[in-house]
Amino acid sequence: MGEKVEDKTVLFRCYDLTAPGGGGYRKIPLLESELNSLKELGAHCHCEIYHSKHLRKHRWIEEPDITLLFTAYKGHIVALSIYSQNSKTLPETISEFTHLLELFIIWTMPHGEKAPLEALPSSIGGLKNLRVFEVNNYRNLTHLPNTIGDLQSVRKLNIIFCGVRSIPESIGNLKSLEELGLSGNQLTDLPKSIGDLLSLKVLSLEGNGLVSLPDSIGNLTHLRHLYISKNNLTSIPQAILDLPSLEIRQ
Repeated sequence: MGEKVEDKTVLFRCYDLTAPGGGGYRKIPLLESELNSLKELGAHCHCEIYHSKHLRKHRWIEEPDITLLFTAYKGHIVALSIYSQNSKTLPETISEFTHLLELFIIWTMPHGEKAPLEALPSSIGGLKNLRVFEVNNYRNLTHLPNTIGDLQSVRKLNIIFCGVRSIPESIGNLKSLEELGLSGNQLTDLPKSIGDLLSLKVLSLEGNGLVSLPDSIGNLTHLRHLYISKNNLTSIPQAILDLPSLEIRQ
């Protein structure tokens, strides 16, 4: 919640910056003095950053200076949602969000507007406490940094409806990963190391160009759901079919 002062919302003890239905927030002035005050409170915050001036169901938060947010907020945010990121990458300083548990990077602009994000910074692997990570609808994002494998605490990873063409072998280092979503990309194959994700329960691969699946998926004895529709698969390895508790949707 925010504290109303002279028809504006000041960011004190703010957990969620989402504008409520009905346009309750006119704008949120992201002034450096207010951010510093929030920092001094030591609050753990959920910050939602909008880079859009379009009006939809509710009024959007006024476009902030993302660099300022990254400087003043980094030590206190536990959940960060960045909507319609308007640059080709994110600041390398994102790794300094040492308390971050959830990170969402989502393109929400109207159909036909080009999403500029092309790469994730290699420093993303420094988010050692991250549990949930999602990148959604960035069609110019064609690859992932090898440091994605350094997210040792991540349990849910969704890179969906992007333009990713290959997955780094380092993905196999994510020993805590339980859900992996790679739907809606441009993948034609998967790394063998995906079979090292021994905690994995859900694997979503719909809407790619996969022509085969690695036998190593048969190592995933905790896997319960495998989604593989809208690919170019002609067969499924027997090692995968032999997984006793697996439900395959194709």
